[in-house]
Amino acid sequence: MRLLRRLFGEEQGFALVIALGVTVVLSMTVVTVIESARSNSRNSTMSGGRASAYDLAEAGVSNAMSILRVPTNNALDKYVFCTDSGSLPTLPCKRTDTYSSGKVIWYGTLYQNAAAGTAYWDLFSTGYVRNPYGGADYQKTIRATIPVVPVTTQPLNNPSWNYIFSRATGSGVALSGCDMTLQNSVNVTSPLYVMGNLCLKNTAKIS
Repeated sequence: MRLLRRLFGEEQGFALVIALGVTVVLSMTVVTVIESARSNSRNSTMSGGRASAYDLAEAGVSNAMSILRVPTNNALDKYVFCTDSGSLPTLPCKRTDTYSSGKVIWYGTLYQNAAAGTAYWDLFSTGYVRNPYGGADYQKTIRATIPVVPVTTQPLNNPSWNYIFSRATGSGVALSGCDMTLQNSVNVTSPLYVMGNLCLKNTAKIS
């Protein structure tokens, strides 16, 4: 009986059990912290990748608009985004622009309403950023509608014809002494030649 009491009274084995339990708990805590750090890193990388993909998509829309804005380009030409080739290209013509952060693929379709006299481009642009973890690329697609407003003026082919010449002498108001009269807020910006007397009234001017 004394031997059993002594054996039950000893606590030397409990120290080993407690030590093992603490080690297991600490190991689980370290693993949890590491996995949490990895998850946060992935989420941060994913957010950054998607943001970069969106920036690239915006760049594609800007590139398309820059082509439409060139005065020598016809914005009502459905092939304006197509590259020169020996054969008729298939629409829509897709363009790819590469940057240090990734690439963007964009294209547009022209819609015209002849009865209403309106037209617009429907643009689609997708930015792609490489996934550092080896998965699918981060990508973002945006859509933009660009109305086409025709310009009723154009640069002169020959500036030497850019002037106004009035030959009708004696055609002004009787006894006014004016052969040509500019009234109200008329502003003449072209060279003006008058065979006779020119009168400026109110705020009319030649600039």
